[in-house]
Amino acid sequence: MKKIFYLGCLVTGIPLWIGCAGNASRFPGDPPDPSSAMHAWVPPSEERLEARRQRQRVLDRLTAQVGQARQNQNWLDEHVAPLADVARLVQARPEVLESKLTEEVASEEKRQEKLEREVDLLRATSRLYEQKLRKIALRPVRRRPPPKVEDIWARAVRYFRDGEYHRSLKTFASALKNNPPGSLKDDLVFGLAASHFRLGHYDRAAELLNEVIAGYPQGNKWLVSQVLLGYTHYLNGERSRALFVLTRVREHQPPQALGQIIDDLIRKARGEDLHGTS
Repeated sequence: MKKIFYLGCLVTGIPLWIGCAGNASRFPGDPPDPSSAMHAWVPPSEERLEARRQRQRVLDRLTAQVGQARQNQNWLDEHVAPLADVARLVQARPEVLESKLTEEVASEEKRQEKLEREVDLLRATSRLYEQKLRKIALRPVRRRPPPKVEDIWARAVRYFRDGEYHRSLKTFASALKNNPPGSLKDDLVFGLAASHFRLGHYDRAAELLNEVIAGYPQGNKWLVSQVLLGYTHYLNGERSRALFVLTRVREHQPPQALGQIIDDLIRKARGEDLHGTS
């Protein structure tokens, strides 16, 4: 154990002894050891610091440019690579591209020819229509003269005789709107009243018959209008009015045939039969 202890002290003491021996010859006032200056730190001057800063800025710019160049290279690799594939494909099969372009050119030429034919057809059609329009413009316009009131009245009478009372009513009314002469107006109003009578429009028929009686006392329809008015009142259930009108017209000494009709209507209005019994 003692041997081990002495050995440990010897190992520990050797460095201490060496250190002391290195500084044993140094005394105050001796000149400094040149080897010690290697471990001394001297701060750099301002010029050297500025030079370092400029070099650092240059390095930073170069680093940034290198990074941008790498980004540009990555973008080119991403976008130019497909184009390079297309270029290789085109270079590998130029005959396919040329054939396709030839087909497209031929198709476009056909379409152009078709459009030209259509334009020519439209121009020809336009010229044809222009010629027709010129002929129509130069052609004298032949206007039909308006129908005479007498012709309209005759057509209305024909409709009435044929039993087409709706058409006769419209035709009589149309003639009245065409400024008929005074000598024909009472006939037109009477025909309109007779059409309403045949259609069962007794109130309207009575109004028109009263217009003939009051407005045309010298007309050829005055007497028959009173007879028809009396019969209208009878059919409308107004027997007293019918008797008044028929009795008044009987006093005007009508023709024998018309007088017989008036007498028969008076007996009907009184409730008598045609054989004279009540």
